[in-house]
Amino acid sequence: MKTVILRLSGFVGFPLLGILTPLLLLPVIARIAGPSGWASIVSALAIGSFGATAIVWGWNIRGTVLVASSVSSDRRSTLYGQSLVTRGLLSLAVLPIVTFLSAALAVPDRRWDAAAVAGATAIAGLSPAWFCVGIGSPRLMGIFDALPRVVSAVVAIPLIAASGVIAIYPALLVVLTSVALVAFRFAYFPRNVRIRPSLSDSLQELRRQIGAAGVNISGSAYSSVPVPIATIRGPAAIASAYSSADQLYRFGLFTTIALGNTFQGWTLEERTGDQIRRHAAAFISHLVLGVIGAVLITALGPLVSSILFGELVAATTTTCLLYGFAFLFINLGTPLIRNLLIPAGKDVFVLLATVAAAAVGTTLMILLSSAGSLTGIAAGVAASELVLLLIVTPAALRAARALTPVEASTRQD
Repeated sequence: MKTVILRLSGFVGFPLLGILTPLLLLPVIARIAGPSGWASIVSALAIGSFGATAIVWGWNIRGTVLVASSVSSDRRSTLYGQSLVTRGLLSLAVLPIVTFLSAALAVPDRRWDAAAVAGATAIAGLSPAWFCVGIGSPRLMGIFDALPRVVSAVVAIPLIAASGVIAIYPALLVVLTSVALVAFRFAYFPRNVRIRPSLSDSLQELRRQIGAAGVNISGSAYSSVPVPIATIRGPAAIASAYSSADQLYRFGLFTTIALGNTFQGWTLEERTGDQIRRHAAAFISHLVLGVIGAVLITALGPLVSSILFGELVAATTTTCLLYGFAFLFINLGTPLIRNLLIPAGKDVFVLLATVAAAAVGTTLMILLSSAGSLTGIAAGVAASELVLLLIVTPAALRAARALTPVEASTRQD
């Protein structure tokens, strides 16, 4: 229990720091971009987040399990090296796409800013955060993942406020993320440990992670499309108001990710007889977070968004309510997928479930939205998370029942 509390404080504390800093930066950007440009910047953030997911591939799902179940430094260095090769190759294809797409969707006077924001956000896919989760080290994740983002934002705030140049932040983020990536290699791995994976082995691992990557990418895709759809379907002012609600929702998801990171390694790494209780603790924790988050988003979303981003782009109560339900549903599904189904080898099943949920949600977003009201897009977001939860729950319960005390003590991931 002491171990999980320490990890929880680290895996929640550092992402929370990463949340609070953008809460200071984004209001500055929102006011400089104005009602017409704010939706373009938020759309670029969403597209860049999708790009980061594509770059990280399946390492933050399957990779964390592989690292957590390995105690050999050579094996871990090999895995990390393979991740650098695969993610480096993917970034060559992903970065041009996300920057071009963001620029194309942005209003004319914010195209360069949108492209820069999308590219810098996508660079996060090269972060060693997934590896830090696998080894259960929130301290390293804080130093080499959260710190570059925090410093970039803190330094950018006065510079952007004084100059009005939004691109300052993405430029700083790219530089500091690159420095952190190089520094992590020498900080964690001994100098005598060589990280020289072969290209063929790396490509084989890339293929082995297709299922996990599919889950990652399809899930990120339908979580990234709402704001671009809003930008296309509605007037700039209405799309910007919707974007504010979406941005608050994404802030909340940092806590979901942090809690998932805390419990994933803890439920899998030790082959003791109490894994059933560990899975139950993980689910209850996500349930509590989901309920609290849903209430806060619904009750405080309109007020908080008006304070942070300005009254002209404040989120509506109905949109916040729907995003609150989405937050609850995604929290209920996260431990089922990450801690039970993926380790049980159900990658393809989760992928198909995610694609089905994405198809339902995206269809509803398009059908229910109109130029005068974009609330239907939020309904599609909530519906997609509910559909995914309903599909994966029976399979997750079967996987949990298979974890008898004897099997739980000998299970290999």
